[in-house]
Amino acid sequence: VGSIGLDKVIQHPVMTLYPNPNDGNFFLILRFCPCCEVKVLSLLGQVLEQTIICQGSMAMDLSKHPSGLYFIKVNGEVPEQQITGKIIIK
Repeated sequence: VGSIGLDKVIQHPVMTLYPNPNDGNFFLILRFCPCCEVKVLSLLGQVLEQTIICQGSMAMDLSKHPSGLYFIKVNGEVPEQQITGKIIIK
């Protein structure tokens, strides 16, 4: 995972998040994960959003949440599809 900076792309073999930081709107791309559960968590671990992504990519809108750091947790069917990324809302 690379450093977080203006309009950076956070890449992992399974997940890509961009842009990061953002205004609450960003893209999540999942590879090798036909249908995965995606959760958005606060720093305290509270689940703020939860969805299933089956098409491989999704535009996400967290603009109703305050600025800050959030975790994007992906749960797939196998351990390689379980990853957590960070996203910053400005």
